[in-house]
Amino acid sequence: MSNIIFLFSLPRSGSTWLQRLLASNRKINTTAETWLLLPLFEVLFKGRALTEYNQDIARRARDDFFHKSGIDRGSFEAGLVAVYRTLFAQAAGPQADYFLEKTPKNYLVADQIIEHFPDARFIFLWRDPAEVALSLANSYAGRWNTMFRYEIDFLAGIPLLVQASRKLAGRAISVRYEDMKIDRGASLKRIYDYLEITSGVLEENDLGRTRSSGLFGDKTFAGGAVKQQISRGERRSILRLLDAIGDDDYRALGYSREGSMAKVMKAPVRFFEPRDIVQPALAWAYRNQLASTMHRWRGAPTGYPTFGVE
Repeated sequence: MSNIIFLFSLPRSGSTWLQRLLASNRKINTTAETWLLLPLFEVLFKGRALTEYNQDIARRARDDFFHKSGIDRGSFEAGLVAVYRTLFAQAAGPQADYFLEKTPKNYLVADQIIEHFPDARFIFLWRDPAEVALSLANSYAGRWNTMFRYEIDFLAGIPLLVQASRKLAGRAISVRYEDMKIDRGASLKRIYDYLEITSGVLEENDLGRTRSSGLFGDKTFAGGAVKQQISRGERRSILRLLDAIGDDDYRALGYSREGSMAKVMKAPVRFFEPRDIVQPALAWAYRNQLASTMHRWRGAPTGYPTFGVE
């Protein structure tokens, strides 16, 4: 039995809450967020990064090395993954059966994770995209309209998560944040049955909070609907993000675009926010951070999404 659990979700979907609940069980160990697999797969496997030494040249040189030397690249990659498998097994510790890996941006390398950790357990946590966006606006944006920073979560994250869940059909479990709020015990029981854990802890306790503590991750959990005010510019930005999500992806998530937009329209709004005026300039600079100027400085284009990256 694999001792790794991957928790896939968008940021602000309740993943830290679920992580704390699961870590309250002594059979599941975890840390806040590792961010270990993103550089492994993005840089070494996908060859995408912005570096001083020019990652595009490094990628071509590496490919040339394997081609000319005749060394099996698959063995090289399997060896790297084996190191991480050992690392996660050590992190689980002698008492726990599982180590829970929760890094929100792991959706960017979900395909690689599924390929190289085929015997892992996978949990997908879904939340209404409107509530995710409103939570992002209230948690990180402050009084600035910086929703453009999270375009990648909606325009790339949702399709990649849906694609991964379909690929893992029958091998993964999906949980809805809203269902957990209504009946946490029922959702956790489904997860414990999937993990083949016979006795489940249904309440968050000090062990879960301690195990999931760290530099990153939600420090508190208030729960409930988002009630803070957003600016008019943030509301426009959120509505554009929701409108850009594909119909097929919305159906796969199990939510309604109309219902999501209605939630945004009902959110309390500040009628005037002067700093929204600079939002177009900030968004343009952010989206073009990997465009012409960086290309001149660093070399060939990296092939990153045109809507910006975190």
